[in-house]
Amino acid sequence: MPVPVRRTNVARKGTVRTARHRPKKSSSSAQSWIIGAVIVFVVLPLIGFGIRLGYKSSDDKKVLAEVHELITNAPDYGEHKSYYDRIVDECHPAAFDQAYRIGGRREANSMNEKQYLRLLFSGMKACAERDGEKDIAETCGRIAAQF
Repeated sequence: MPVPVRRTNVARKGTVRTARHRPKKSSSSAQSWIIGAVIVFVVLPLIGFGIRLGYKSSDDKKVLAEVHELITNAPDYGEHKSYYDRIVDECHPAAFDQAYRIGGRREANSMNEKQYLRLLFSGMKACAERDGEKDIAETCGRIAAQF
């Protein structure tokens, strides 16, 4: 049985295409697959990781604001307000980075609050000792010992 033939261009009588003929895939089709694979396996996970880091940044700001509010309860805060605020700002980033954990695919970001507070107040104690503020160092040391 002969294969059906269909003319594609009537003006040129020598050009015909069979029903079984498929056009060759061009190299641009292969490039599209490669680009698609790169997007799926490289770019999207990086975007997800960037979003997680964005959460870390917003969590960092929230925790810092809460600590500034918490430190107002220190017994001598009224006398040394600016000093307390300065050492909290100085010690917060290191303590937060050690206590904060970026989650995985199916796990949310988390923070070990006790570890954070222990590290923060230990760092504040070290700063106060370095600056010769013995009363503040003693207060921070007592608070750090609670965690």
